[in-house]
Amino acid sequence: GASPIPAGGGGCPPRVLIYTTCYNVIDGVTLTIRKIEAEILAQGGHVCILTTRSGNADNTHLDGTHPHRSVVFLDDAVLIPFLKDDNNPECNYYIGLGLCARDRRALTEFGPTVCHITVPDSASLDVIKYARDHRLPLMGTYHSNIVDYMDHYGLYWIKPLLSAFFKHNYNFLQTLYVPTPYIKNKLITGDKLDRCTNIQIWGRGIDLEKFSPAHRSLSFREKLGIRPDEVIILFVGRLVVEKRPDIFANVIRRLYQHGYSFRALVVGAGPYEHDMAHLPHTTHLGWLAGHDLSVAYASSDIFLFPGALETFGNVTLEAAGSGLPLVVEEGCSG
Repeated sequence: GASPIPAGGGGCPPRVLIYTTCYNVIDGVTLTIRKIEAEILAQGGHVCILTTRSGNADNTHLDGTHPHRSVVFLDDAVLIPFLKDDNNPECNYYIGLGLCARDRRALTEFGPTVCHITVPDSASLDVIKYARDHRLPLMGTYHSNIVDYMDHYGLYWIKPLLSAFFKHNYNFLQTLYVPTPYIKNKLITGDKLDRCTNIQIWGRGIDLEKFSPAHRSLSFREKLGIRPDEVIILFVGRLVVEKRPDIFANVIRRLYQHGYSFRALVVGAGPYEHDMAHLPHTTHLGWLAGHDLSVAYASSDIFLFPGALETFGNVTLEAAGSGLPLVVEEGCSG
């Protein structure tokens, strides 16, 4: 759909401050933010990304530089301990604690006309205060069911506290945009977030030239030693507990035990990658991007994605665009 980000005063191009915690960790959230950023720039706007030093610094300008784009890194941030991955430090997630004097000066030099919050943490409260002090519009986008993640990390007891803290953040926003009607209904009926802010839908999409059956490649399969008659079952995503790689692994083991002719491909990285790489008939490809990712999707036969906590699940659309039948959890993406 059309971008809800308003123009600046007097019809001038918007100057959008986007606060997102882990811009340089390439995942579904940051890919979405980068699409929004690219669209603002394409329309003549200006963008300032405010983020922590999570991820690979080389990803800062992954899509190139632009004279109307700047990136500010927070000095005050902390590693989320239960998301730490010693084997892939570039996949570690940090949250912001607050804005220092240098950060505030950088924001003032940028001169935003609208502030966009993508995660409700402590630093976002400082961004919210900055916006209120300067009488700037405040909007947010909802990307992750963070509260529900806690069940997978044995931290269920903290869920009421997190929920209250997030509602406090959202209370200051003029509008919170969610990706699907399913998520809107969940946040209204379950979390009562409509009492805090206006909840609207801002849909998503994919590039159907990039994700297309046209990229299917027999040579890709041959290089991996996969016969034409073998069915490829594909998983794409971060290999973390909330994506339920344990369910994927159980399915693969059962298929193997029953003697079915298949191969499994796993695209992604995370704490579970060692376990996934050692499943029978399974090849772990690590992270893929660009044409390599397009080929991996289109050259597979079934997409299996058992995670139940996706707010949208970009990978499900990418797989569908590539011509694959989807096997997903009932609550995935609505």
